[in-house]
This record gives sequence, C-alpha cells and structure tokens, in this order.
Amino acid sequence: MIVLFISLFLPCASAKVIELYGHFFARELNEMSPGEPQPLGITDTLTQADNWIFAFMRAKFTVGTTFLWSWYAPSGSRYASYSYGPTQQPECAEQICTLYSRIGFRGYPEERELGTWRLDVYSDDVLLYSDRFTVKPRTLIRVTFDADPRLGKLVVDSIPYAGGALPTTITWDLYTIHTIRVDPIIQLSAGERYIFSEWSDGSKMAARIIETSSNATYTARYRAQYLLTVNSSIDNPQGSGWYDEGSTAGFSVTSPRPVEGLLGALGGEYVFDRWSGDSSATTNSASLVMNEPKAVTAIWRVDNTKPYMVFGTIGALALIALLVYMRGRKASTP
Repeated sequence: MIVLFISLFLPCASAKVIELYGHFFARELNEMSPGEPQPLGITDTLTQADNWIFAFMRAKFTVGTTFLWSWYAPSGSRYASYSYGPTQQPECAEQICTLYSRIGFRGYPEERELGTWRLDVYSDDVLLYSDRFTVKPRTLIRVTFDADPRLGKLVVDSIPYAGGALPTTITWDLYTIHTIRVDPIIQLSAGERYIFSEWSDGSKMAARIIETSSNATYTARYRAQYLLTVNSSIDNPQGSGWYDEGSTAGFSVTSPRPVEGLLGALGGEYVFDRWSGDSSATTNSASLVMNEPKAVTAIWRVDNTKPYMVFGTIGALALIALLVYMRGRKASTP
C-alpha cells in the first residue's frame, strides 16, 4: 500500500516519534536534488529488472530516536535489517524530516523473488508501521522517440540522436526510469530558429524524467520563429524581436521628433515619411505577417516650417523697425 503525505494524528507507538506523515516506496533516488532526498518512480509494484527499492518515511521525531527497517521476502523469512540512529537532528522535532532505507536488486538473485514483500519499520524497537510491495516478472516494452521537425538532437539516457536518426525505438523494461531532453532552441540562421513547445504527451519540459508504464511514443514539438529587425536613424524604434511563424508583428517610431541645435529649439522637426525594406507603410505604426526573417527601416524628412516662420517674423519685424527708424530720421532732417 502506498501512503503519500498523509498526516497520521493517531498516537504513535514510540513516544519519540511525534507524528508520522507518510511512507511509500520508490524505484530510485534523485541525488542531484538539493535538500532532502527526493524519490523517483513512486510505486508499490516492481519487476525483476529494477535495480533498487527505496522505502521513504516522513515524520517528526525527537533527538535520540533509533529507526530499524526489516525487509521480509515473500516466503516470510527476514532478508535484511538496517538501522539508523540514535538521531541527532533537533530540527526534526519541529519540522517534517525524510528518512529512507533501500535494498538492491541488481546482482542479488534472492531479491528477485517474485511475490509480495513486507517491510516493518521500528522506532526504538517498537513497531511503527508495516508496508508491502510486489515484485512481478520482467516485461519488455517499446518506446519510440521523434521530433517535429527533425532538427537538432534528442538525448536519451545521455545517448544523443541527431534529427536524421529519428524516429528511433528503444526496448526497455517495464517500470524503469529514464531521462530525455532536447535542445530548447535550435538556431538555423541569424534570423530563423525553432523553439521547443512541448512533448506529444503535453509535458512542456525540454529535459525530463519518464517512467515506462506501457508502449509509448514521445515526440518533441517545435515552432518556427523569425527575427524582425526595425531600423531607424531617428528615435528609438519599437518592435525588433523574435516572432512565431504566421504571427503579426507590430513596429513603430515616435513622430515627430525635434531636430538638433537652434532649428530644433525653434520647432524644427524630423517627421516620419514611410517605411522601406519589407514594409512600404506610410504610418509610423505598422505591422506585417512573419513568414520569414524581415527587416524594415524608417525613412524621415526634415520639416523646418516653424523655424522659417520664426525667421520670417523676425525679418518682417526688423524690416518694419528699420522703415520706422528711417522715416523718423527723414522727418527730423531740416
């Protein structure tokens, strides 16, 4: 029976075990995971092809507690016993801690005995709980791996398979655990790439762990992306980036923008005129459909109408002032 993270609030057999939160079996241990040991392949059914059986326990307990795991073969005879303790973790009285024991199958014919095995766990020589798991005959299954499109590489248990070698079918034992991964990004050129989307079973992790439960096919699915480059000698253009194939990419510049120096101070402006390259739009905000790498460039023109109006006004005022001055001089001449 598998018991997962179930808090048992009944009084424990040992006074040193404050609370038993769960116990279960697993095929492997994730030794790369930080912190407490993490189980892989939680189950109560194994085959003769399994390497290990781990027994995990989650509990709160006081310092000085001694635990004993006793493993019994289907015949009823005790196969092995392993003890741990006295414990020296004071924090485990306040927080849930994980302990485990294991026996190995590879190279041990006795432990390949078919049938129901029993595990008794003791706390300070008092039975804390019993649990059982079943060992069944070895069963082979076929697992096929593929990619759509067949680019980059697919790695299965550290063995790489190039896109040209796919699909590939591997025969494994039932209920075994394996690692698979694909490239998250496949860069074909400066402007074209493929992004991993998901596996055919819905998983969105490019690197993952699988447990073989039946004949299956895993296909890594990718989506194409193209780069849009937005150029402009004026302003800070918006819209450059990667876009999914068939999507609509928007791009823009802010118009008008002041010119430099005195003309700009007097209202001279750069005014957007049109786009060139893969777009001929005449609006400063535009869009296009991304079906290949594309580039657009903003074309600007200079509008000095306002400065010229200012200069014209100043010139007219200066002329009027000059005429008034000249007329005044003429009138004062005897």
